[in-house]
Amino acid sequence: MGLAGSDDFALKVSPDGAAWTTALAAEAASGTVDFPAGLRLAGGARLETCETGSWTPELADAASGGAVAGATTAAGRYVRIGEMVQASFVLDGIDTTGLAGGNDLWIRGLPYPVKASASARLTAAAHLAHVTAASPPWLYATGGDSALRLMRMVSGAAPAALTSGSAEIGASLSYRA
Repeated sequence: MGLAGSDDFALKVSPDGAAWTTALAAEAASGTVDFPAGLRLAGGARLETCETGSWTPELADAASGGAVAGATTAAGRYVRIGEMVQASFVLDGIDTTGLAGGNDLWIRGLPYPVKASASARLTAAAHLAHVTAASPPWLYATGGDSALRLMRMVSGAAPAALTSGSAEIGASLSYRA
């Protein structure tokens, strides 16, 4: 424990006195405290991941491969704490040129795939503008998916339901990664 060889404060532990692991580190310049080996609160599961970031969603006519729609704005943000991910996105000014008319629509590029397990499911409400929908749509994914499927979308061909150039799709969702 201390400042040995650095201005940063560190607390290191060792099971044998030979191999050391940094359990806590405090950065001298900012005062930021880091737990490089993870954090466990009140005996619960170890928290190994805590991060924020951005991701780029894309609208496509297949979960993988297929054609991708253009968009004036394609932006997403996420927060991951442990295995829980809170993500949001917006696709605005969607250009449907080249999308296959009979295919479902998919939002690809999730920051993390949905955790694969027998009970893993993700559903989230979708915000749509300039889209013709037969019933309220939602986003759906199962364990292992890295893409969201737009469900109960339209009467007729899915890409044809979007007003090309002005359609907007957005959502905020939580899932286990």
